Amino acid sequence: MRRRLLVPVVGALAAWPFLEPQFPVLRRLQVPALGPGEAPLRLLHLSDLHLLPRHGRRARWVQALARLQPDLVVSTGDHLSSADAIPLLARTLGALTANGTPGVFVPGNNDAYTPVRPDLRRLLGGPLPRRTPDLPWDRAA
Repeated sequence: MRRRLLVPVVGALAAWPFLEPQFPVLRRLQVPALGPGEAPLRLLHLSDLHLLPRHGRRARWVQALARLQPDLVVSTGDHLSSADAIPLLARTLGALTANGTPGVFVPGNNDAYTPVRPDLRRLLGGPLPRRTPDLPWDRAA
């Protein structure tokens, strides 16, 4: 019985990193941070898009968030997975600020380094090769 259960569980765990990005999530939270009688402030926080040039559907989903009419767009990075995705990222973030909505951007580590495939050394705790930033994240900001 355990073996029968093990195969689908291992399969689901192996597939999750490929499936999860296909299902973006919009969460709405109300934070009572302003004083009584203050007008509400709508923040739109984005992170971890990990865009490749082929991620047009994901980019369109993010662009559609402009309908929420936020007062401020906060982007905390990890938006790039390829330098070739910079035009797509620029259009995507630009759509959110096109009507004059201010935005702030803090790059993440994945905005500076092209992703690499998992390395066995990581799993075994060995030293990883040194890398230098290779993504021009500042061109997309």
